[in-house]
This record gives sequence, C-alpha cells and structure tokens, in this order.
Amino acid sequence: MQKAQKTEFKYTPPSFGTIEAAGRVYTASAIGPLNFCDLRLSNYGKGFRQATFGELLDLVYESYFNQGNEGACKVVEVAKEYLLSGNTSVIYTPELVIVQDMPRIDKNWAIMTVNGMTNDGKPVENGGIIMNPRNLIAKLSKSANKGVKFSDDGTIRALPYGFETGFQTLEKMVDNPFPIALTGDLKAPVKLAQIEQERQHLRGFIWALDEGTKNKIRVPVLDVLSEYGIGASWNGYDKQGHSFGVLENS
Repeated sequence: MQKAQKTEFKYTPPSFGTIEAAGRVYTASAIGPLNFCDLRLSNYGKGFRQATFGELLDLVYESYFNQGNEGACKVVEVAKEYLLSGNTSVIYTPELVIVQDMPRIDKNWAIMTVNGMTNDGKPVENGGIIMNPRNLIAKLSKSANKGVKFSDDGTIRALPYGFETGFQTLEKMVDNPFPIALTGDLKAPVKLAQIEQERQHLRGFIWALDEGTKNKIRVPVLDVLSEYGIGASWNGYDKQGHSFGVLENS
C-alpha cells in the first residue's frame, strides 16, 4: 500500500473559519456534542449544511495528511477526542445493510422510542430518523461495485452481510466493502488504512450489528479506540456526536 501524500489544503482562520479540502469548503469548527437530529438541524453558517459521512471522512483524511496546517490540526484534534458523525444513517435488515445520506427525519424525535421496529416494508423510526427499506432497495442498481450497490445519485448504498468486522490488519481493511457502503467512496477502505498507517498502527477496527438484525437504525461514526474505528452502531439518540459543516454545492 502506497503511503499517502500531502494534498491541497487551505485554512482560512476566523472570522471566516473555513477549510478548503477535497474540492469542498468545510467549516473549521465542529458542532457537538449533540444527538443525530440536533446535529442535522444545527446552524453551520450561511450556505452551509451538515456534511455527510463520506464528506466527513474526506475532511478527516485530508487533515491527517496536512498536519502542520492550523486548520488540519484542529480537525485531527477533534477526531482524536470525539465521536464524529455525518448526515448519514444505516438500517440493518435481516439480509442487507442499507445506508442513506440525508435521510428523512421527524423533528418531534423526542417523543419516539429508540430502536422502534414496524412490520416489513413500513417506515422504521429511530430517534427521529425514518427509513423505508422497501423504497430504498427499489432505488438501487442491479449490479454491485466492489460488493456495494448504489442508487443512481449515489445517496443510497447497500451490501449483504459477510464483510469482516472487529480488529483487522490494514491489508484486510483495504478490501473491506463496508466503509464503501457507509461513505459512498470506493477509496474509503484505503483512506482508513492510510490514516492508521499515519498513526503508526498495524490494524484498524470495523464494527456493525450482526446478520439477521431486523430493521434497526444506526448512525455511522468515526471513533478513536486504541486504533481508528469506523462503523455504524451509534443509536443517534444520545448526545455524543460531533460534526462539521460543508458549503452546499461546493
């Protein structure tokens, strides 16, 4: 695996407080700790919205390989201390793991129960996140790319169970399709492995719910354990998440 190189990375300090990286403009400061819906509804600044999980991974990745830049160091510091979440959710069905960027939410999330389940084909609610497995599956392509099926616009992804979870070598991580599904980025497994390599770790961690789980919604997160972890086990209800904003259409 090739060692990652520095990329174009521009930090504009306050009062603007933005970072230009990965072809986008991000906010330089994180918001949190909040639950999923409050992060989604937070004010990230004029023209900005909460970054999706894939956009968030890009920011963290670019920051790790531009340390020495003040903005990059700020992002890495947040990534090392807090649970990072984007505007993306996951529903575990018995046969598939389905991921959606910018899922539908109910602002009255506080009156809902966590891990709510309904009959097959009906919307499933979890901390205000609403996902309909049948409708989401209908939007997927028939063919898979690296084990993952995508919708035409890329905002919906799905893969079957069978991907490796738990601690794994970087060589195994680069071939794991789960990070692709969580982010929509075919290069996500390599990016995660290169982050681990930069941190002088020989392995990473991927976690997910077990096969056969019936209609449970979770939220993807980046989290630092002894190694850098990615997965989807946060219920989204607890006030643990942090996130960055991204300029709309940047």
